[in-house]
Amino acid sequence: MEGVAYNEFTTGTFKNLGTPTRPVTKDEKALLERDINEVFENFITAVSLGRQMTIERVRSLADGSSMTGIRAKQEGLIDAIGGIEEARIYIENKIGVPAVLCEFDTESFF
Repeated sequence: MEGVAYNEFTTGTFKNLGTPTRPVTKDEKALLERDINEVFENFITAVSLGRQMTIERVRSLADGSSMTGIRAKQEGLIDAIGGIEEARIYIENKIGVPAVLCEFDTESFF
């Protein structure tokens, strides 16, 4: 026998969800769509509450497209545009004490 043989062993119906060895089933697709929709609804609600926007307004902005920082500010999704230094100054002003930035080196996965 030539080529690669693939054997899969699982202990539950959806344990091998997303395996590249076969197409996604109808039930798997429904499960993924359910979870994605739940996360999306939680996101919409969090933005609506956090930015004091209506659910409808947030939905109109949450179409999955990219958005520049300038547009996000114009739409009321962010308060300011800046980098690490601007964020540090913002935090210091917000809490009234010096902010200490800590950098952590991460080991390479490779």
